[in-house]
Amino acid sequence: MTSYFAVPTTDANTIRGSIIYVDSFGNAIMNVTKDFFEKEHKNRPFSIYMRKSNYTISKISKSYEDTENGEIVAFFNTNGYLEIALNRGNASGLLGLKVMDAIRIEFQ
Repeated sequence: MTSYFAVPTTDANTIRGSIIYVDSFGNAIMNVTKDFFEKEHKNRPFSIYMRKSNYTISKISKSYEDTENGEIVAFFNTNGYLEIALNRGNASGLLGLKVMDAIRIEFQ
C-alpha cells in the first residue's frame, strides 16, 4: 500500500491526473476529486484512458454494484476521489495500474 499525491492539470478538453493510491483490493484511487471533475465535465461525454491499458471508461457509476462481476467501474469513493475498480476483482492487477501512473480524462 503505497501512496503518492500530485495535483491534476487541465486544458479545455482534458484532465490529466495520476493514481495516488492502490488499496489492498487492487482498487486505484486518482488525484481527481468529484468537485474538480464536475467543474471540468460540464455535462460533456468523456472517456477515461489508463496508461498501459487498452481499456477505457465512459461513465461514472455510483458504486461497484452498478456493474456486473468482473467489469471495470469508475466512481467517486467516500472521500470524494475518483476510483477505478473491478467489481469483485483486482483492477490494479488486470489493468497493470500502479501509483504514479498517468490517467487522462478526455471530454468531447
